[in-house]
Amino acid sequence: PPRPVAPSRLEPRCEACARRAMRAATAPRPRRWWVVWSLGCAAPTIAWTTTTHAPPTASLVPRESAEFKRSYLRRRGQRTKAQKRALRELWPRFGVEVPAGRALDVDALFGRRAPVILDVGHGTGESVVALATAFGHCNVLGCEVHVPGIGATLLRLEASEASCANVRLVRADAFALLEHGLDAIDACFCGFPDPWPGTSPALGDRRLVRPAFLELLEDRLRRRRRPRADLLLADDVALPAPLTLATDDAAYVDHARRVVGAAGWTEVFDDRWGAPSTVRPPWRPVSKYERRARDAGRPIFDLAFAPPALR
Repeated sequence: PPRPVAPSRLEPRCEACARRAMRAATAPRPRRWWVVWSLGCAAPTIAWTTTTHAPPTASLVPRESAEFKRSYLRRRGQRTKAQKRALRELWPRFGVEVPAGRALDVDALFGRRAPVILDVGHGTGESVVALATAFGHCNVLGCEVHVPGIGATLLRLEASEASCANVRLVRADAFALLEHGLDAIDACFCGFPDPWPGTSPALGDRRLVRPAFLELLEDRLRRRRRPRADLLLADDVALPAPLTLATDDAAYVDHARRVVGAAGWTEVFDDRWGAPSTVRPPWRPVSKYERRARDAGRPIFDLAFAPPALR
């Protein structure tokens, strides 16, 4: 709960000062000193306020090291007032804090047993909302490291709350989440990951699609909750492919095909998974990254892959 007004030798000398001091002391604002006064009072009242909510923790956002290379660029975007309000009011409802030392209980988290779709790097949330709407029978878990993006996603979820009851968000790196936070998933979507353009062989360690990521993902997919025969429901709505990737970087496409081929994965060219590689899946929205690529004249590539155990 908010802290009361700090004791001060400068007491409010009028009723207006007292009311303003109380509002400043109980408002859920950032921690700072507030000077409250009225035109009819010469002596200001100093009040101390504190926030009633902390931003999402970063326990699953590991630091850069020789063993771990980030697959995303560090961004220092500022949170807007609306995003701060969403983080304060909506994060307790949609946000997930991963317990230390143990994986998430996904069934308890969503309150039901259903297939789990992991959205890696959901940005401002277009893909999260699209997945939740198109696959209402699934639980959608969004994974993002940038707090402003999480705030924007919360605002988007608030605007379409009726169709997004099956969404939860976690602030985590995809590698750390798959290794320490999740035991099993049914599908994974990566929309426009950071391409790390260039020809240096070292970039292979930076890109999200790398051998270590595919190894983790295949292990979690092997433990999927439903056998493949049960993936198609009564209304013929299928899950996305085990791994769906969208990018506007041709070099990234060549890299992804080379890495998944070496790992024994197979590219999916038909629509049995609901996401053919040759066209944009019907459930995937047009994100701001895709709009920028189209404005720049770059083609969009949609790829779908399946590991050996699920072919």
